[in-house]
Amino acid sequence: MPANPISIHATVWRSLLGAAVSIALIGLYVQLFTGAGKTVDLDSLWRILRDVGLELLLIYLLFQLLQAYFRARRYALLLAAAGDPARPPFFGMYLITVVRNMAADLLPARLGELAYVVMLNRGYRVGVDAGLSSLSISMVFDVAILVPIILALTLAPLAAATPQLNMLIAAAVLIVLVVLAFLIMFAGMRHLGALTYKAAARIDSRLLTRLAKLFTGLARAYERTRDAGVFVQTLAYTVAVRVVKYVGLYVLFLAVTQPNFPELATLAPWKVLGTLLASEAAASLPIPAFMSFGVYEGGGILALAMFGIDAAQATLAVLALHICSQAVDYLLGGVCLLVFLFIVPQRARNPRRGGA
Repeated sequence: MPANPISIHATVWRSLLGAAVSIALIGLYVQLFTGAGKTVDLDSLWRILRDVGLELLLIYLLFQLLQAYFRARRYALLLAAAGDPARPPFFGMYLITVVRNMAADLLPARLGELAYVVMLNRGYRVGVDAGLSSLSISMVFDVAILVPIILALTLAPLAAATPQLNMLIAAAVLIVLVVLAFLIMFAGMRHLGALTYKAAARIDSRLLTRLAKLFTGLARAYERTRDAGVFVQTLAYTVAVRVVKYVGLYVLFLAVTQPNFPELATLAPWKVLGTLLASEAAASLPIPAFMSFGVYEGGGILALAMFGIDAAQATLAVLALHICSQAVDYLLGGVCLLVFLFIVPQRARNPRRGGA
């Protein structure tokens, strides 16, 4: 089917807007820190990237592959629990997971994660409701596991009480969000579907009818997943994902800082973890930045500044870290996307419109 020119134009404009926002944010950081007598320029950034430790970079790549393995296992577990008749082979699930890792930060507020649902539906005819349920439950578990991590960071020997208070507030907010998410998924989704059906019947709207079917299908998928009793296994996979992810990112942080920023390379691991969490939190905001550039850096710079690190060094280090992580993710994701397109049978590429 030919591409919709309106859709293409909208995608181009969104990409241009995202690139403009990212350039503006990074330019703002450069201007601020150059104005303070510091030097942040492309030559400095290129030298940093050129000197990144190759051995540690390769170790990070291996950790990314291992992280994708645990994510794929978790997705497969939740898909099976949702009751969808389609059963993608694990190799296909692994390819989709790596592509999802690549696409997650491509759009604001992590909307790129929806690539996972699209590939399951078009590649293996998995129902959209089953794909969305496995994705959303995984995301809630990913958020929930941050609560004990943040609480553990409050026990670290921080220099002031303010960071501890901020972390406690962040943990409380996450707890509220997780509780609300579970209530909506396992208690409110079926009611939402019923209300949408009533609204659709009242105004005779096909769009609302399709939306009501999606809500109802999601409610069934959530209920089947809950009744399957897989949440303990899901939590175990989530812990494995987080441990592997942050160990890998710490290795990458060392790859960037050891040859270039000795002061940063000796930071306590909990400070590095706090920086990574702050960057991720900023990248999840609905700010239309391209691949989260500029937004991700803002969170990391703020965290490092709170730990007393020079702002110019923080800017270069976090930007280099982000570039390296994205380069690895897009290398792996691009390869897996090509393999996926070649191995998925043509007969499976027609999306299934039915639910789980």
